[in-house]
Amino acid sequence: DRCGGAIFIESESRFSTTNSYFRNNTANFIGGAIARYIGNYQTVPGWITNSTFESNTAVFDGGAVATLFGFGLTIESSTFHKNKITSRSAAAVIANFASATINNSTFIDNTGPSGTTVLYGSLTVNNSIIAQSSASMIKVCNSGPTVSGNRGNLVTDNSCTGVTSSYPAAPTTNSAIVRFADL
Repeated sequence: DRCGGAIFIESESRFSTTNSYFRNNTANFIGGAIARYIGNYQTVPGWITNSTFESNTAVFDGGAVATLFGFGLTIESSTFHKNKITSRSAAAVIANFASATINNSTFIDNTGPSGTTVLYGSLTVNNSIIAQSSASMIKVCNSGPTVSGNRGNLVTDNSCTGVTSSYPAAPTTNSAIVRFADL
């Protein structure tokens, strides 16, 4: 129950999760649904494809998914809805001392205490919707310039690096800040 409420991937293990539904999982440390702890900053491929993460909770990092100390995680065509962090960072996905690429995915109403964000760490995000239905909810990205990817994203605040265009964004070349109602 400490790491990965549903799945814990350790060391040099490769993994692939496809067409899966993770709901109401809890971790008392990191990765409410999935925790990936590689160590030694290695590149080990991992894929999450066409999966849904709903109402998962972690205490410290990654309410839905946490990848730490390793590279090579790709999240594709997945949905993150109402995941939660109770302290520190990343209500949905964290890549800390690691990196991840997120493509064609949707993040809606992921929550945490003040100072936390929906996404945290070295993430490249492309063609995704990252939305909070209220301006009083946590920010989308951490304050540092660690979230990149400026192709086709729609976000509901200006906290992500590279997302400065107003709606509508030029197709596939820019990202746009939109109101929740616009989505």
